[in-house]
Amino acid sequence: MRRAALLVLLCWAAPLAGQASGGCCGVHDWLTWEAGNPLRNHPQAHAIGGVALDLVARAPLFAPGIRRHWYTRLAAVAVMQGAREFWQLKETEGYPVSYAALDVGAAVVGAGLLELILPGRKR
Repeated sequence: MRRAALLVLLCWAAPLAGQASGGCCGVHDWLTWEAGNPLRNHPQAHAIGGVALDLVARAPLFAPGIRRHWYTRLAAVAVMQGAREFWQLKETEGYPVSYAALDVGAAVVGAGLLELILPGRKR
């Protein structure tokens, strides 16, 4: 129950942080874009996506060497999210590279939180 409560709290921390005043270099815009909708808030949406990608990295679709270790699963999340962000940069004219980097970082953070909450199997 505590783990579920922690996950809910962490999912709502990003929109609250986005309401902070200030910000520089476009980071404030990245945090507050469509902040009223949880799935269109950049950090929250990508953190949730990172959780989903981490669950995918645990599936039999991946080699046992990737599924077995937390750091290889996080690397797989970074590669999958990085490929998606590369496509976004290529397809959307004017999409900032800094947003793509922040999106990858948010996905890895979300996956890392899942790794803390839902540890891998012990052998």
